[in-house]
Amino acid sequence: MSIVRIAVIGADQLDPDHHLALNQLSETGDVSAFALDANADASGYELLQSAMQSDALDAIMLAGQRDTVRDWAVFALENGWPVYSTHAIPASIEDMVDIRRAEQTHVGTVLQFGLTARQHDSVQAALAKHESGEYGRLLTLRGVC
Repeated sequence: MSIVRIAVIGADQLDPDHHLALNQLSETGDVSAFALDANADASGYELLQSAMQSDALDAIMLAGQRDTVRDWAVFALENGWPVYSTHAIPASIEDMVDIRRAEQTHVGTVLQFGLTARQHDSVQAALAKHESGEYGRLLTLRGVC
């Protein structure tokens, strides 16, 4: 298996479990993580752009503040990178529309939000209820933290 090269945007805001998991994967040689402050200015985009051009990255993990998620997600998706975010959702519907439009610019890009939340017991219980059909057809679902 080859090493997966990930840029972690907002690595300083990762919770201890994420840090531990990335460190363990790095130690086994499965992951190579590059950290960038979530509040980096345009130089952060330039740095990632050069990494993309030299084929030095495989994916982006967003862990920064919610107000920066939209910009980083759009940037990464428009450049064809898979995007994973620890946040459940962007700050607004408008942000999500912008992110989904960016996702559609590259066929096959991956966009996953709420990496932590979807493993939470309450989320798993809600999904089990949905899958059981107990409440009929689900049209929309909103989580409040």
